[in-house]
Amino acid sequence: MSHQPLLAVIVPVYKVEDYLRLCVDSILSQSYSHLRVILVDDGSPDGCGAICDAYAAEDPRVVVVHKENGGQSTARNRGLDLAKDCDYITFVDSDDSIEPGIYNAAVTYLEEHREVGIVGYGINEIRAGERSIAGRRLVACSLVRRRLRRLPKVFHLSSAPLSGPRSSVLR
Repeated sequence: MSHQPLLAVIVPVYKVEDYLRLCVDSILSQSYSHLRVILVDDGSPDGCGAICDAYAAEDPRVVVVHKENGGQSTARNRGLDLAKDCDYITFVDSDDSIEPGIYNAAVTYLEEHREVGIVGYGINEIRAGERSIAGRRLVACSLVRRRLRRLPKVFHLSSAPLSGPRSSVLR
């Protein structure tokens, strides 16, 4: 890719102090680095706001918004306000982390297949006994082309292995 499209990664943050660093580190360590990481502190009463601010001070790709608690949808919408100039948008829950290389694979696929508007990827869920543990190694979101003019075709990209897509385009 000669031109690297800008990818907005929107992360609503609320009461995830134990998982937030793992989440943000998994985003910032991606091989696809043309990112705007938008951390939306949704009035979290723990130390999440300070953690977000520390990341913003260390990495210019990180933007932090502090707002009153309004729920995950209001936090996502506030993040969308800051992503208007981005080519692609994705969301990551703040207690999840993403697989290395997933953004490079997704953006490359979308750039090579202009007829596809959304790439979704699967999840790897870690379990301890019968209890599911989120935030350890989870990929559960999609990457969306910013300017969709019609209902897009959707492509599912397997998260493991990242050697290539596994399922077909949904029409």
